[in-house]
Amino acid sequence: HVESRTMLMAAIAHDLKTPLTRLRLSIEDVPDPLREKLNGDIAHMDGLIRSAMSFTSAHKMNETLRPLDFSALVDSLSDDLCAVCTMEPARIEDNIMVKGDAVALKRILINLVENAGRYAGGCRIELASRGGKAELRVIDDGPGLPPEALETVFEPFHRLESSRNRDTGGTGLGLSVARALTEAQGGTLTAVNRYEGAKVTGLELLMILPMLSR
Repeated sequence: HVESRTMLMAAIAHDLKTPLTRLRLSIEDVPDPLREKLNGDIAHMDGLIRSAMSFTSAHKMNETLRPLDFSALVDSLSDDLCAVCTMEPARIEDNIMVKGDAVALKRILINLVENAGRYAGGCRIELASRGGKAELRVIDDGPGLPPEALETVFEPFHRLESSRNRDTGGTGLGLSVARALTEAQGGTLTAVNRYEGAKVTGLELLMILPMLSR
């Protein structure tokens, strides 16, 4: 049942690309204020389609996995991510090598940081090795999650708030895509609340990947 739903999602996302392209071309002669709004709607739909395609094609990623310097990738991307949300200086251990897909890993990290920016206003990134595993943490000081949502938040189309506003509610695919891409590279992605005593002081998103021998 899950496989058939995934195939259906992939087919719908693929079939939507053509009419979306036609729609983009057809509004070129529309007056500026309306054209700008329509272009925004089209960009939002395009983002949904790309997220759906990423989610449904993650299982094919084994073909593109290559040895790469995960430390260097995170370090270079962390500078750019400052434009996504407020970030503390990243804490990155050097020379952490993994077998992965650079584009997918960037997509995962962007999704995790965007999530922290949307719901907590800022975050910090930590990358370290432990027991032959690479551990990437995106840590925020936000409100955390209800215990029952720590797993369901990774389900497709689950939203952290009920708003349908694209600027606050997101698409509902970001974290599910991030987990699907992580698992396709042999890793895991989980969410845990951070506590100070009995009080929740933030959320930690933890991605663990197998390391390559140095």
